[in-house]
Formats: sequence, structure tokens, C-alpha cells
Amino acid sequence: MSDVNNLKPIQNPLTMVIPLKEGKTVDDLQQFMADILPDNLDALKEVGTIHYLRIMPLDNGRKVAFCSDYDGSFEKYCIDFAVTLGTSFFEPLLTEFAPATPPIPVAEHIPEFTQTIAYFDHQPLFYYSAYPETTVQDVWFQFGDQNQINEPVDLFGRDIILKPYDVYKTMRAEHPVYFSKALNSWMIFKFADVERVLEDKEIVLYSIVPGVTKELPASITTKMETISTFWSKWPTTLKPPTHTAVRTTQNAGFTEELTASFKGAVQTIADNLIDALQGKTEADIYNQFTVIFPLMVMTKAMGIPDEDFPKMLNWSMAITRFLSLGVITSANQSHVDGMYNTIQEMYAYFEPRIAAMHHSLIHDVVDQVTHHDSEHSILGHIVKASKASGAMTDRDIIDAIAVYIFGSHGTSMNFLTNGLIALLENPEQLAKLKSDPSLVNKASVELLRYAGPVQIGTRVSPVDITLSDGTKVPANDNMVLFYASANHDETSFDKPEVLDITREPKKNFAAGGGIHDCIGYPFITLMGEVALNTLLRRLPGLALNGTYKWRPNFGFRGVYGLPVKFDSVLPR
Repeated sequence: MSDVNNLKPIQNPLTMVIPLKEGKTVDDLQQFMADILPDNLDALKEVGTIHYLRIMPLDNGRKVAFCSDYDGSFEKYCIDFAVTLGTSFFEPLLTEFAPATPPIPVAEHIPEFTQTIAYFDHQPLFYYSAYPETTVQDVWFQFGDQNQINEPVDLFGRDIILKPYDVYKTMRAEHPVYFSKALNSWMIFKFADVERVLEDKEIVLYSIVPGVTKELPASITTKMETISTFWSKWPTTLKPPTHTAVRTTQNAGFTEELTASFKGAVQTIADNLIDALQGKTEADIYNQFTVIFPLMVMTKAMGIPDEDFPKMLNWSMAITRFLSLGVITSANQSHVDGMYNTIQEMYAYFEPRIAAMHHSLIHDVVDQVTHHDSEHSILGHIVKASKASGAMTDRDIIDAIAVYIFGSHGTSMNFLTNGLIALLENPEQLAKLKSDPSLVNKASVELLRYAGPVQIGTRVSPVDITLSDGTKVPANDNMVLFYASANHDETSFDKPEVLDITREPKKNFAAGGGIHDCIGYPFITLMGEVALNTLLRRLPGLALNGTYKWRPNFGFRGVYGLPVKFDSVLPR
């Protein structure tokens, strides 16, 4: 039994009490939780009959209590067993054991409790908890209102989330380069300066791995060593000639010819998802299409069997949560476990598949492990290229796969959602694309420029560099490049604040730039081509249906959901 005194809720906790789905037993819970809570199974056996799940935000995290009895009040309750769960386990848990959709969106209203967002002069700057009727965005803005930082741009204010391009315009005019104490980095906003940094082959991404606070146990820091090694192979952290050899090898999996060969499969995936909307005239297109579609495409393109899609989804979620952490603390260290476990699972899953591909290359046979001819998948092409170049070991390839999963899922789902919002809020452009679907390639490039998901990139230079206004950035100082600002720079684009899907494509930084540009960019534009045209063709009358909220993240722009309405679902 858990000690109830250790489960004291925070003030006005947002609490859900959900009756257990009929027929579910403690044995079902044990089976479900065996992989994530092996050390707690004995305690769970003591619970007996389970009738309720009580989900509580607490001052030291969040807990799910498995209750055999509940008296209907928040003051008195019986907690037979309680565990701390990461966000990734909430939705599977509720899907499996709750009888209906919870009355509130779990992902939005139960965020990272006591999650440190940023540090100022090495002191905790901000953490939040959830209260009734309060979303993450509301709390973020409340913090921005109450804690004014004396810097040119308020990274925690409303404007940077709701009106970022207005903020960027002001910064380009008044503070194109400045040093942020809050982020301990140089902030760079103009096209010419972003281009200057990205085109320098000696300037690389600084570590994407979150920092670690001193109070963490040794077990976590040991896992972090493995994680840091894993992510150190990201090509954007490498310099020529190592980068050249690795990138050339990986490019074999992302040629225009290979990417084009997947168009039929991509179209089928899009149609299958839209088929699921038959009989409806309303949907959350974010959760029912754009979140799922890109990862399903990458799963197919990697040669991974459809039945293993849940693995890819779980890995993507674990990677995204880990890389979104600013600093790892005792409150969010569960994400270190999630990332570490993902690494081990990916090695165990892909190593035999890559070994089988090596075998097929030697013996000229069809790879029976992945059920795909190794010649016709991204993974197969990279394995073949690595065998010829010797630039990547099998584990290097698996490390790269993590980048593909993270990039194809997070970037693409937000590109499609943001792009759809931009079109629906610019009806004349929407009408142009509907009347002439051949404009979709230009439209995809323009939507990435106009409303791209990746707002910033980070770099560090081994030497001093001088920018266009004469500012000297010292060697080894961190730099934050505002890609989205550069993509709206008046000196590089005519009327950049206007969405124009007929605009002739020109250089922008939606996919980074220089030798470290996005390797999966052809796939992103292919998904944009198929998804946008299919949505507009098969959902006549597609329009916004209510409000949406931007996630409070100035670096990676996306929404919580996108409610839409349409007249009907047309056949394929």
C-alpha cells in the first residue's frame, strides 16, 4: 500500500476520477504495466479489485492511483496503489482501461508538472502546475506577465507565441543581434546573418542534449552518458571530412528518385486516414490526420512492417519529450529513462534487420526480416551505401534512424497543420490551390517559409565571427538563429508577410541550410503535396470549426489541435 501522506495534492488540483472499463482486472493492469513498472508489480498485486483510476497532479510530479473504492469526493478517497507515470503512458492507459474519452484533453491539461522551462543566471526561471480551466498556454502567459525580463524580446510573453512574425520584424529593425542572458546565447534575426552562420562549414550545432542538474542520482547520469554518445552522431554536430562521408552515405536513402517511388504508398496512407472520417462532417484534423500521417509514411519508407508502427510512435514520443527538456531535474528525470529505454529498444529491433540486409546484399536475396526488398527502403539504401563507404557502423545507422523518426514526425506534422491553418485563414490562396492542384509544390515551399514549424536553430563557432551590424560573436558562444525571422526578412522577400502560393521558390531556412540542411526535405515536400491536395479534394467545404491554441514553445511552432468542418467525405 502507498502512504497517503505522500500523495498530498497541490492547491486546486486538476483531478480526474474515471471508472474502470467493465471487465478489466488487476491482472490486465499487471500485463499492461509489466514493461514500464517491473519494480512495482508486487505492490500492484495487493490492490485486488480495481474500480477507479484517479489521476492527480502533485507537487512532486503526477500520479495515477488505482483505487478499489472511491466515495465521490476529493477530500476522502482510498488509494490502494499509486505510481508516477510519464505523459506517454497516460493516453495508452486511458485507451485501454477507461470506458470513454476523458472529459478533458489529457495532453493539454496534464503537462509536465514542476518542469523547468529555462534558467536565468543559473537559477530556475519558471515552472508550472495545472489548475482547473487553466491550459499550459495560459500559465506560460501568466508567467510572462508577472516576470518581466529586461531583454529586447520577452521569450515568455504572449506576442512571441501568438504574433511571432510581428516580434521578429521589430527585432530585425531594432535588435538584429543581441546577447540573451536568459538563454546564455546570441540571438540572430536577419536573413544575411543567419545565412552567414549556416554557410560556414566549421560552425556546427551545439549539443542538443539537455543539461543535467547536480542532484540527480548516479543511475541517471550514467544513462545520460549513453544518451549523449547516441546523439553525438547527429550529422549537424560533425565537420568535414567526417560530415561529408556520413552525409553522403545517408543521402543514398533520400534521393529524389527513391522519394518519388513512395508516392503511391504515401497517397494510400493519406486516403486510408481520410476514409476513417466517412460519415462525419467535423474532425480534429491534427489528431486524426496530421499527427499520424508523417510517421506512418516514414514507417513505410523505412521498410518497417505496419504492425510495428506503435513502436515507431512510442519511440518518437520518447525522443520528442527528451529533446524538449531544457534542463533535466528530479521532476522530469523519467524522460531520461524513456530516452535510454528507447535507445536499447531501437538497437534490439534494428540490429537483426540490418544484419539481414547485409546478408541479402551478399547473397542477393530478398530480406525476409523486414518483408521488403532491401533495395526499396530508405534503410536498405543506407545499409548498402554504408557497406560501400565504410563511413557508418550498424549502430551509427540506428542512431541516424532516431533523427529520421524525430524529424519526420515532429517537423512534418506541424508543417502540415500550420500550413493548413495558413490556407484556411487565407481563403483566396486556398481557392487558388483548389482550382489548380499543380501549384502544390510551390505552395508547400511557400507554406514552409510563411508558417514553418522550426522557428530557430542553434550553432556554435570555433572562432570569433562578425555579423552584418558589426557585432562580434566570440568563439564557443552559443548562437540561436531565428530561421522564421530570416524567412520573413523584407530585404530577401517581397511582401514576406503575405502568403502567396504562386511565389517563385527561393532560398529560405525552413529546413536549415548549408551542409547541415534537412536531409528529409524531399520527403517533407512529398508529404505536403499528397496531404494538402488530398485533404482539399476529398473534404469539400473544409474550414476552421472553432478556435485552436498555439503551444507555448517559441522554438518549435505547433498547435494542440485543429478543429475543422467539411460538407462530406468524397471517395478516393
